[in-house]
Amino acid sequence: MTFEELNTFITLTQTRSFSRTAELLFTSQSTVSFRIKKIENQIGRTLFERNTRSIELTPAGEDFLFYAAQLDSLYREAIHTASLNSFNYKVTIGAPDSFWQSMLLKALTNYFLANKDISFKLVSEHSFLLNQMIVEEKLDMGVSFIPMRHAALEYLSLSTNPYVLVAHKSLELPADKLTPQNFSKFPLIYCDWASPFYTWFRENYCIGSHFIELDRTWLFLQMLQNKLGVGFMPLRIAKPFIETGKFISIEFESYETPPLEEIFIMYNRKRENRILPIVDAIMQYVKDNK
Repeated sequence: MTFEELNTFITLTQTRSFSRTAELLFTSQSTVSFRIKKIENQIGRTLFERNTRSIELTPAGEDFLFYAAQLDSLYREAIHTASLNSFNYKVTIGAPDSFWQSMLLKALTNYFLANKDISFKLVSEHSFLLNQMIVEEKLDMGVSFIPMRHAALEYLSLSTNPYVLVAHKSLELPADKLTPQNFSKFPLIYCDWASPFYTWFRENYCIGSHFIELDRTWLFLQMLQNKLGVGFMPLRIAKPFIETGKFISIEFESYETPPLEEIFIMYNRKRENRILPIVDAIMQYVKDNK
């Protein structure tokens, strides 16, 4: 059923005249009759009772009119809303909370300002969920700490960062450096930075050695700023706090060399033309701020 057919039915219910309906719709009476007959055949019911004096709706016609009016209203609203939308297309970008805070928002601010004809949806989530969303095409591109190869995706290495152990400058700490033997002396706060950090931490300090465990960067930073303990974090996050003197870096030893945090960009190849300028903006920002 087309909009023209639906509109013809609604107009005929208002005019109760085939000739007047044809006049209002700038068409012929035969076209009006054909459209109504087509709807009736599709529904399998007669919608109008016709005689030489009048045209009246049948009970089936009354029922159909109720929904036809809603469909007509929704159709016109859709046309009106779409005509007001000035965006050329939409791009969905996802990244972990910590990367939005430390780099991504800064990297894309100028791009957002320069491309106001594009609509953006920004998602903050853990890496494994972001990877799943990219595969399911719920994201056009994403920044992830967990590498994933997929036939439909482009996969790029963005940067690597060392982990550092930090605390608030005013927190009272043991004079010794943190080691696998004395870690229990430190009020250790564990933030989950995913694998391979998780594996390294578990094998060197025991996963149960912390007294607070969490998985959100903003909460971890609040804990440290409130002098509740010490914790490992990527240097990209700790750097501004260390440079301003809010945090201090603490020496530590471990049985194995700490892993590097690896950051990856992944995007759907089908939307490459739209995504590449954004990828370039991110990679240039990371390069300029090493």
